[in-house]
Amino acid sequence: MPLKCLDKRGNTITLTLKDWSIDNALATALLYDEINDIDYTLNYPFPVLESEDYNNSKLFLFKNRFGSKEDHCFEINVNKKRHGIIFPVKVFLDPTTTPPPTTSASIKALYGYFHVAFYQLLTGANDLNNTTKVVDLDNNALSIVDFYDEETVVFLNYSPPNNINNIENYLPSFFSFGYVPINKTTDYNEIHIYQHLSSDKHPLYEKNLLDKLSIKEVTSLIIQEKYIIQIFSSTLKFTLTPYSRFLLLYQVIELLINKLALEYYSINNPFNPDLNLLIDASNTSNSFFDLKNFLTDIKKKIDHSTENVSAEIKRINKLFIDKCSLQKIDYLDFVNSTNLILENKDYEFIHEYVYYTRNKIVHDYHTLSITIPEIDNVIAEANFSFEKIITDIVISHP
Repeated sequence: MPLKCLDKRGNTITLTLKDWSIDNALATALLYDEINDIDYTLNYPFPVLESEDYNNSKLFLFKNRFGSKEDHCFEINVNKKRHGIIFPVKVFLDPTTTPPPTTSASIKALYGYFHVAFYQLLTGANDLNNTTKVVDLDNNALSIVDFYDEETVVFLNYSPPNNINNIENYLPSFFSFGYVPINKTTDYNEIHIYQHLSSDKHPLYEKNLLDKLSIKEVTSLIIQEKYIIQIFSSTLKFTLTPYSRFLLLYQVIELLINKLALEYYSINNPFNPDLNLLIDASNTSNSFFDLKNFLTDIKKKIDHSTENVSAEIKRINKLFIDKCSLQKIDYLDFVNSTNLILENKDYEFIHEYVYYTRNKIVHDYHTLSITIPEIDNVIAEANFSFEKIITDIVISHP
């Protein structure tokens, strides 16, 4: 697909790749504007070490909600197998930000991936370049970044044999590292990037160049739920109030505990032959005393079918512990960030912190806004760790 952009007069310009030449390890693209019959030169900033197969991989575009540094180039592993490389497109702005290709075999390979990704970006392989961006086409130093933006992140998936057929199954795991997908051109301007965030909040804070990011596929059927897909592919990447973000995250729990309760009932369905016998006996009983006993037994059987999931806290307990094995020790950030809301109450399990925080926010927000003047900041802080809880639930759900 051709690249599109706006010129300085606001006109849409379509540029097709007219020529791609490599000479003495230097690559140059010639982009052609058919309407105005003009050629534009765009240079590849790195040395080309060897020829590459441009069609043997798939390219996905992301942004990182916490921002990306030039050295945020990581290997993507799925089930301990390398599936690709992820890096910010801004690496093409300054070649000095990456080590020279002679440093090691892994760095040399990285340059090969840059080469393939650049070509695919150049040809608009994913048809998602930033078509609303104004580009100075008179500039003699055009960059591929001009047709995307500096926060664009490229995930180059090697295929075959490690091709990712359905990226939606992996989005919750990418989200855990801050990555959210660019699905349409408006996402370039609408994806919210956190500003002035302390560096230790960044999920990639301790990562180094070419470290491995372990990405997990959601194998549970819950990934087929429209809301699960929506929240990770679109909803959570946009600007939201802290209150709204918390409630939208909690909706994942609401959805899953409802499915859990229905599943529990189907296993403990009381309407079986034994219950039918009791019903028949009650209908034919000639003794009111026996009738009451029959009805009591019928009620017990019916109540038993939902008694362990009748209360929301019980359903959440089953989701967090029985289904997903979430432990309080792994989410102490959430515990600490909700201390003010929960008035420093100490609970044994992480699901209790989540449940009672939700109750306070939903039912008592008007009071919290008085007792905790900075309540929105407190909820925003809790949301960082709450997002991790929700992501872990979706990924680990059987």
